[in-house]
Amino acid sequence: MTVEQYISKVDEFIANINEALNGCVLVAANSLSNSIAQRIQSTGTNDKGTPYKPYSVGYAKYRQSIGRQTDHRSLLLTGEMWNSFKARPSGTLECIVEFNNAANQKKAQDNAKIIGDFVQPSMKEIELAYEAFDEQLQKEIERIGL
Repeated sequence: MTVEQYISKVDEFIANINEALNGCVLVAANSLSNSIAQRIQSTGTNDKGTPYKPYSVGYAKYRQSIGRQTDHRSLLLTGEMWNSFKARPSGTLECIVEFNNAANQKKAQDNAKIIGDFVQPSMKEIELAYEAFDEQLQKEIERIGL
């Protein structure tokens, strides 16, 4: 690559940096939401690794009767609540991770009344989000050819 070509590529990167970084932030935020949901569904633990209190006896019996697991509180019955837990852009270099409709926001609020704020990320999940950001930024740099 000639110096002129390299300068052209750098100029292209600079011209598109905000769009590229906004994309990186969205990828990182979605990584975070996916990691939080996966942890809770698979282990039933909070951001510190502490298990949530078990389901009540009555609710555990109901879950068993419809073929759902009861060994930990996964907050997963139909999957609708977790399927709506997504990131969306909220400004330049900002995203919000949220339950994206009223019905699932209500489910999340009801669960939070029982076990507290359950959508807090662990340090490992934050690190994974940083890694996702870095990987996406590298893809953007490679796409431009730098």
